[in-house]
Amino acid sequence: GTPRTPGPTPGRVLWQGSIVKQSVRICGVVCAAPAVQGHHVMTGYGPEPQHWPDQLHVNFRICVPDAVEQYVQASPEQRAIRLLLPQSSEADAQQLQQFINYLNGKDRAGMVKLPAMRDQGLAARAVYLVVPKPQVCQQLQIVWDGRDVMLIAVVVPQPGSTATGTAPAASGMSSRSYRS
Repeated sequence: GTPRTPGPTPGRVLWQGSIVKQSVRICGVVCAAPAVQGHHVMTGYGPEPQHWPDQLHVNFRICVPDAVEQYVQASPEQRAIRLLLPQSSEADAQQLQQFINYLNGKDRAGMVKLPAMRDQGLAARAVYLVVPKPQVCQQLQIVWDGRDVMLIAVVVPQPGSTATGTAPAASGMSSRSYRS
């Protein structure tokens, strides 16, 4: 058989919930592990999704190269790549495609801030919702045939947070760089 690699099985549903923007529900999504090129060199071993809320609130946007760069610089155990796919309905797929078109038009990734959960030993994380494009998929070593309606969820430590979660919360000054 094929050698086993660490990490979740591609395609298995790991979480389900919805994407929300400005308090409006965009669509229902499921989170799955991606198929990767070769070994899990770049996709990280972070056991995400860990304690994700039922709703992913996209309150910021960030340049796609910045999101990829943060991923590349994060240590493998603190980063993960997952796929967000539409839940079951055709409406979810259409609404997710509209959200993808919106992000594409802005040439940005959506940003979801997940707060630290000290009791779980989790530092604050950022989940970047990245539109799959050949160059991005190549950089993140994801296999994508261009057919599926999906977003890449790039999970990294939130800028300014530490693995122990003991760093003081960053002041609001740094968040202005995420707005666009």
